[in-house]
Amino acid sequence: MATLSVTFDRGFAPDLDPATAGIFVDCDQMFPSAAGYRPLRLLQLESSGGPLPTAPCYGAFFEQDAIDAGRAIFLASAAKLYTYNIVNGTFNDVSGGQTFNGPANPAGYRSPRWRWTMFGGDLIVLNPADPPQVLRAPAYNAAVALAGNPPRGSIVEAVGDFVFIFDAAGNDWNCCGIGNDSAWTPDIGTQAANGTLGDTPGPIVAAHALGANLLVYKQRATYLATYLGPPVIWSFALLADDAGAICDEAVVPYGGLHVVMGFENFYTCDGSPPRVLNSPLRRWFYETSLDRNYATRVWGVWDKLHNLIVWFYPSVRADPPGALDRYICWHPETNRWMTGKIANNVEAVVTPFAPITPQGAISYAASAVFGMALILGDHNLYSFSGPPAVAYVTTGDIGDPMRYTLMRTVRPKFKIYPANNAAVAIPLYRYNLGDTQFAGPESQLTRYGAFPMRQAARYHAVQIRTAADCEIVGMDVDWEPQGTR
Repeated sequence: MATLSVTFDRGFAPDLDPATAGIFVDCDQMFPSAAGYRPLRLLQLESSGGPLPTAPCYGAFFEQDAIDAGRAIFLASAAKLYTYNIVNGTFNDVSGGQTFNGPANPAGYRSPRWRWTMFGGDLIVLNPADPPQVLRAPAYNAAVALAGNPPRGSIVEAVGDFVFIFDAAGNDWNCCGIGNDSAWTPDIGTQAANGTLGDTPGPIVAAHALGANLLVYKQRATYLATYLGPPVIWSFALLADDAGAICDEAVVPYGGLHVVMGFENFYTCDGSPPRVLNSPLRRWFYETSLDRNYATRVWGVWDKLHNLIVWFYPSVRADPPGALDRYICWHPETNRWMTGKIANNVEAVVTPFAPITPQGAISYAASAVFGMALILGDHNLYSFSGPPAVAYVTTGDIGDPMRYTLMRTVRPKFKIYPANNAAVAIPLYRYNLGDTQFAGPESQLTRYGAFPMRQAARYHAVQIRTAADCEIVGMDVDWEPQGTR
């Protein structure tokens, strides 16, 4: 007999050889942690007062500086703007008596989204079909059209003393006067300015601040915008003409860099040329999982509570097509990836999900495994604060190409042990790599902390399912070499 120790140190890696040590070939409802992998919690209904009054939801934003504790979460349908009142679980209309056209069913490259930014204490929100709106501090209770005749763009971002609006007509940029979001007529005195990025093809699809600078993305180009002052005002330097972003929400600001989902690869950018983020799931994701017809609906966020970059995306199996029905997540500390399904399609994401007391104190919920909240297909607000989901990981193949082995016992290694031995294992086996894989009988985790099995084959794998909070880090396999065949 021999004991083989397996450490799950590679995460979900469908692009690699299935016999690569330490990988998963399948998983669901799990996310990477510093030590191993933990199950998500089930989505818990937060909007007890009912769904968004007009739906679906086309935008969400979390403002941590809001004075009114019940108005830190902002949401938008096509026609209305709302705040979420955490005290009574209801949505309050802050449209200022207006009815909007909204961003529904956009043509071409544009995502169906409202976009948001904070400028000082004010919240600016826009979509290309309506005049840009502003919700003024401290009340945030009535949107009004932003003064100064600003362009109707699809992207808004504040950096330093300026607000930028992009994509009013494709590859154009516009900035307000310095410190004045009501001055939009180009003038060297106010420093309001505009221009185009015409040296690369295509429209601008994303823009996010990076410190005092701005990173601007086309679908296959990246620019760095730097403030120079009069007469130039802002300078745009091309960083790459072969790496860009799918959409504005595909760019996730993460500390001092951006993590970007492009059309063929993942990138990081810190103001120098974008660097490819090597991923063991790139081909699987782009070639077999992502529905590229609806790729511009991707929505990425940084879960600061658990230090995860998470993208919700439309898979090729989404029902209806284009719905955000799956996620992939990357854990930068350990460079491990995971994936899974969303039980009810996602309409919008807001992060961090920090419950707010009536006194205005902001704190993370101890039970919220993901530091975020979601608007789902029933137009209600949910958080990941329910009981642990039923989750699983499936290991890669373990074996010897020249001889059979008998797998007797699998002993999982946990940092957090599942209460009441709430885990089962399904042994999987095949005789040649790439051949049909068969499943053996399910095995319950015993009170001695092991899965008893008796399975002979050339290659073995194990699917471990949990129904309780736990943190799995690896497994030990008791097996015995047998004869050749």
